[in-house]
Amino acid sequence: MNNYTNWRYRAAAAIGRWLYGFRMRLERWQDLVDGVASRHDPDQD
Repeated sequence: MNNYTNWRYRAAAAIGRWLYGFRMRLERWQDLVDGVASRHDPDQD
């Protein structure tokens, strides 16, 4: 029973870490896209 709880906790922690890293990457990628879009946007000039 304790083993099962430990496995569930470790799985939840791993998923949480992966989601956090994925969100950070997504935000960085979004910043990059926004920067490129604003740089090449003719309306900005």
